[in-house]
Amino acid sequence: MNIVYMNGGLGNQMFQYIFFRWLEINSGEKCVIDNAPFYLDNVPHNGYELNKIFGLKPAMLSDMFDEDIWQYMLNLRENGSWGVAQQLLNAGRPIVVIREHHDTPNLKFNGQIIVDDELTLKINGKDLYYHGYWMGDKFFNNIDKVIRREFKFPKIKDKINRKYASLIEKSKIPVAIHIRRGDMAQLGRCCSPDYFYKVIEYLEKIGQIDKYFLFSDDLKWCADNAESLGLSLIRDKLINISGNSGDTAYRDMQLMSMCRHRISDRSSFSLMAGCLCPYDNKQEINNWR
Repeated sequence: MNIVYMNGGLGNQMFQYIFFRWLEINSGEKCVIDNAPFYLDNVPHNGYELNKIFGLKPAMLSDMFDEDIWQYMLNLRENGSWGVAQQLLNAGRPIVVIREHHDTPNLKFNGQIIVDDELTLKINGKDLYYHGYWMGDKFFNNIDKVIRREFKFPKIKDKINRKYASLIEKSKIPVAIHIRRGDMAQLGRCCSPDYFYKVIEYLEKIGQIDKYFLFSDDLKWCADNAESLGLSLIRDKLINISGNSGDTAYRDMQLMSMCRHRISDRSSFSLMAGCLCPYDNKQEINNWR
């Protein structure tokens, strides 16, 4: 059996789900998702979103146990004693953790851990527990037709987002700018204003861009820092996208995916929008390293 750890917000969940589907299709093994992080007392972001947005109900680890046993496992995990992989190992399941190279998990596991970006798909007689974020287009491109069928956004019906969608569709070369603040700003992981300034300045020298669409969880901060971000250079071409938060935050990803190109912050949210963008000649400008 293969177990794929899932956590975080919508972007992370989507990349981890893509990896899960890739593993299902290519491994020939039973695959389930470790959904324990979505049972925390204070679930980050909006909890598990793939069902309510896309109607996706993959096999979950929680469904394999009686409710009282699963709650006991969650309690052990929450108080810091043992993670799910360690609990399975303690219970006698022969399990190996496959960890993404760039992943730095807070993973308490005293069994075998393999750091493997090329991905071990099978070890005879062993369950494999995959821990990582698996971001980028590697797995997406391998099963893109499957994922595009499954990641179908609900039709836009509200007046404001229909207006935004229409403006994007009518633009010759619409460019999405995603400036993420919130938790990433607190952790010091956001791109610097200078990064956005240099990219916008470069695009303006080339010309041809007729509309920029700004997406951010802190538009006020963007307005206050418009000079250093380079937004003042495109004031007459810039449209702020506002109103999507909480249960409708995914609409920003949907609208971003409709743009021809993207200037992205260090965010899986906008990176995922780029994967879903249907244009062949799209440009994904980001600062992931």
